[in-house]
Amino acid sequence: MAPTATVSRIVELAAIISKHTALIEDHLVDNNHPSPSFEHSGTASLPRAVSSSQDAIIDATAELGDLMLPPRNLLFRYGAHNNLVCLQAIVRCNIAHIVPLHESGIPYSEIAMQTNLNEQVLRRLIRHAITMRVFSETKTGHVVHTACSRALRKREMYGWMSTGANELWPAATRIVDALMQWPASGEAAETGFALANSTSKSIYDVLAEEPVRGTNFALTMQAFSETPEMSLDHLSSHTIWRYCSSVVDVGGSTGKAAVALAEAHPSLHITVQDLPSVISGAEDGIPQHLKNRIDLLGYDFLAVDAVQPIYGADVYLLRWILHNWSDKYAVQILRSLTPALKQGAKVLVMEVIMPEPRKIPLWREKDLRAMDVDMMALFNSKERSLEEWKELFVTADARFDLSNEVQPEGSALGIMEVTW
Repeated sequence: MAPTATVSRIVELAAIISKHTALIEDHLVDNNHPSPSFEHSGTASLPRAVSSSQDAIIDATAELGDLMLPPRNLLFRYGAHNNLVCLQAIVRCNIAHIVPLHESGIPYSEIAMQTNLNEQVLRRLIRHAITMRVFSETKTGHVVHTACSRALRKREMYGWMSTGANELWPAATRIVDALMQWPASGEAAETGFALANSTSKSIYDVLAEEPVRGTNFALTMQAFSETPEMSLDHLSSHTIWRYCSSVVDVGGSTGKAAVALAEAHPSLHITVQDLPSVISGAEDGIPQHLKNRIDLLGYDFLAVDAVQPIYGADVYLLRWILHNWSDKYAVQILRSLTPALKQGAKVLVMEVIMPEPRKIPLWREKDLRAMDVDMMALFNSKERSLEEWKELFVTADARFDLSNEVQPEGSALGIMEVTW
């Protein structure tokens, strides 16, 4: 018998792509769902039902593409800082709004006139963006929208790209300088962001003093929060709410999580806590029929003498809060809760739980690793693994017991149930 030929990795990857593409296509056809497209009218996302095939295709196509490149060219691709140059120009000059939505598009000369940019330079920048599927060019040389460029017309996506180009990019270039200047620092003012902005202040203080930058950063958070992975349904569907009546949402911003919980669970009474400046603008966001079950309380949980003012609640919720702070301050936040905790009270922490390498689809892991670096650049904080979360809870107080942790399907955030 002839020996079985070993299938090469590139053939194996091609088979994976073919198999899962067929599965997705069948699902789209059977459910009358449009096929993905780069056209400006393209669909925003694939159905969750095909997410496993989506993961397989994204990882396989990325690996196959990388295998087609020599190592040097692969490094050139991943080290391409220049991608952000054209994107920064697009957001700063508001080009996504200058380009009309109709299919005939707009000539470069008219964009140049409206932006006061040199037409030749503008063409070079936009044509680089086109290689990343941001805008397209007609045979007549007019610029038209793609799905990606059209997304930049949305206020929250404009804010996200503006923050990436104007805040994260400069901060990232100074991360290593900050690490060398302040080894192992946990201070929010000793960061790549601080060096890039020539300031001794934290990003919180800088954004508070500059409303335009602060608004763009808030829009960035909104852009993230509106993705399916960040849906509040992942929080409100947790089983803990069946067994409690009083909840304190620590750092709950303007109360969106509280509203979602109150709508889903009529027995809950929720107190939303955040800085007085945040809480002062939150009242209008609480629906009238929920105002008797949602209280708003100004409270600085990072004040030196902070002590949780609401005693005896069933659950204290910390959703997407602790990742903004280094271990030093995350411990301080957790300790500030302890005087208010009754026996059996729950501290519900909803955060990224960093996976071990290659335990989830690589493209999703890459996004999480990138976010971890962002936290380093801006806040001197981090995304934590399960072991790091356990260590943090014990460091804060040995009476904190991580009694349960789950990763809801489709959620970017895990939920850790800590019992007192």
